[in-house]
Amino acid sequence: MYGPLPGLLIFVLLTAFVISLIAISLLVNAAQQKGFHRNDAGTLWFVGIFASPIVLGLYTASLPDRGAAAPAQEDPRDELPTV
Repeated sequence: MYGPLPGLLIFVLLTAFVISLIAISLLVNAAQQKGFHRNDAGTLWFVGIFASPIVLGLYTASLPDRGAAAPAQEDPRDELPTV
């Protein structure tokens, strides 16, 4: 009666769900590489699944990078021109 439409709809929805799970996994790994949520990634998965991967991406992008070394403080006198 409906033809291939219900099967196609189910396929598209399942594909979108799998793609969102892959995106959540990549964003959780990015947050862990930034130095956050190393042991408890369940919170990030919860946010990603129930809010959306977009919200998780914004959260991950806003995290500061704890893994990088702090930049060395330069002497401000080095920036002054010589007269």
